[in-house]
Amino acid sequence: LEFRRVLFRSPFGAGASKPAAATVRISGELDESGGKQFETAQRTMESRGQVTIDFGRLSSVDAAGAAAACEYFRQAQSSSAEVKLLNVEKLATAAMAGIESGRRDADESMWQLALLAHRLLGLRQQFEEISLAYCVTYEISPPAWEPPPGNILLDGKGADASKARGDAASKRSGPVGD
Repeated sequence: LEFRRVLFRSPFGAGASKPAAATVRISGELDESGGKQFETAQRTMESRGQVTIDFGRLSSVDAAGAAAACEYFRQAQSSSAEVKLLNVEKLATAAMAGIESGRRDADESMWQLALLAHRLLGLRQQFEEISLAYCVTYEISPPAWEPPPGNILLDGKGADASKARGDAASKRSGPVGD
């Protein structure tokens, strides 16, 4: 009986919960140093099984920061860990500011991030518009729409709820080249 009481109080026993998700705040310009922030998010995600990333204070993104973000999300979507995202609209807006239809940049990561952010927001129509501009700019087949991965949640809500939130963001991000 004593063993049972100890077992149920143990962090490994019944009723044990995951540690609270740590929040990684991405602020200012997301640049090459952003890789360190995403490395922190990756370690947290692996060790705790969940992480929250807040883009609320993000002001801009450059190609190196976009590449770091895209790589992180590639890894996160193949993970079983839960990733909660806050203020993804800011990420979409910052990524959109770095692309222009017809302007072929040496690094496509800004385009990839813009597409990814709109996908995460569940904004299929805007994703398709950006995808078409990407296709014309780089003269390649456009990337296909895929629903957001189930383990990546917006403001702690599932993909269905994120679609409703995304409708407001679409009005702010606008078409490519505006």
